[in-house]
Amino acid sequence: MKDLLRPLLANPIFVLLIAAVAVIYILLLFQILKRKEASSFFDKAFIFVYLLIVSGVTIFPLSSLQPQLIYRGLAIEKSFTAMSVVFPITVYACLFFVGSRSFRNIGRSIKAVIKHDYCFGLLLLLPILSTLWTKTPLTTLFASFLFTTATVVAIHLGLNHSLQKLCDLIRWNMTFSICASILVSKLIPSIGVATKGWQGIFGHPNALASIAALNVTLWFLRGIYEPKQRIKSVIFILLSLVCLKFANSGGGIVSLIVLTAVTVVTVLIKRLKSKQAFVAIILLLIFSVLSYTIFTSNIGIILSSLGKDPSLTGRGDFWPALLSAISERLILGYGYAGYWQPWLGTEDPSLPVSNGLGFDLESAHNGFIGLALELGLTGLLLFLISLIRTIFQSVSFMINSKDPESSLPLVFIVFLIISNVSEERLISFFGFSNVWIYYVWMVTFFAKNSIQLHDSHGFRFNTRIFPIR
Repeated sequence: MKDLLRPLLANPIFVLLIAAVAVIYILLLFQILKRKEASSFFDKAFIFVYLLIVSGVTIFPLSSLQPQLIYRGLAIEKSFTAMSVVFPITVYACLFFVGSRSFRNIGRSIKAVIKHDYCFGLLLLLPILSTLWTKTPLTTLFASFLFTTATVVAIHLGLNHSLQKLCDLIRWNMTFSICASILVSKLIPSIGVATKGWQGIFGHPNALASIAALNVTLWFLRGIYEPKQRIKSVIFILLSLVCLKFANSGGGIVSLIVLTAVTVVTVLIKRLKSKQAFVAIILLLIFSVLSYTIFTSNIGIILSSLGKDPSLTGRGDFWPALLSAISERLILGYGYAGYWQPWLGTEDPSLPVSNGLGFDLESAHNGFIGLALELGLTGLLLFLISLIRTIFQSVSFMINSKDPESSLPLVFIVFLIISNVSEERLISFFGFSNVWIYYVWMVTFFAKNSIQLHDSHGFRFNTRIFPIR
């Protein structure tokens, strides 16, 4: 099938015909979306597909829409084929056209979030500013544009939808990914099974294990607070555990243990009074510090029991070298997407590290190190300040809110932290993923809680990405 489609897609006349047909369908869709039921359906479908794209699904056509692959095709490989350029740009242009009515107030959405968290706002601006000091300003500009666009869309979605709706969509999105991964792994092992274990519809078993661990936690919470959903919750938890087992990821198991512990503790804390809950959280923090100390003191034994070497599969060998590279550009870093550039040959900033290791390294395998490499100590501090602020807001919301699932923001924050210990899943371009989108939604949720939904000019947030006319 690929051999048959490849020459057709390379033909510009064929591509133009496809584009013409697509435009006709988009115009019809634009008319259909005026109906309330259709608008609501496509609103949820848009968010659902958006989550699949940023989660790193490798199944066509979603894989072609990932910002990293668009960047790789245009900026790195200089490939202007139909699949690398025409298809993703056409899809995004059509989506923007259909949802243009909703996006007209997107500037005010961004302004609302920046007013709430200045460090978060500056962090979003820093990738674009880094074109001033990177060695490859054009590629950095293109990468920062893709990152900023995807993040701005996430901000807009977060402000215009309730936390409960977004969390429900995340839960069902991950459940779909789990079920699809089981089917692909069993029916098409050439795609769904890697050397390490199951990877399903993702590019690596660690990604599948990470999704499975978080999905267990979210359905566990749903089962606790929704008795009618318990049978369904148990089924989806078991399916997630199956994926976690066959993915053979030690990091996924650690994530499951940590997330489960945090979930159980937060459920117990919510039953306490405010002062008691505050004391309990302080004790939890002390316990976390002690646990971390014990873990680091016995890391060799623990990692060996998980089938890992004490250097975290070699990470302990190159992290010191990366820290040394950070010290050379300590304040501002190498620029957004400006450090890992093997296509530059001898001009590649990461070449000394790769030469020292004896193999090509394409990721820091740590979100915080990766952030410091690209945006320096400035970017890292801005993120940490924003993160600490969001942690305090999550704790306060969990204690004071009567919402049964008010612990979800804290769960997502913990998931972000543990996901970036041995993987790079923050704002660094090639680590950009659903983890960052979850964090953006938590920031926008607290921004929405702290501002009025109507300003002096009568502005109100839209309720749908595809509004009804």
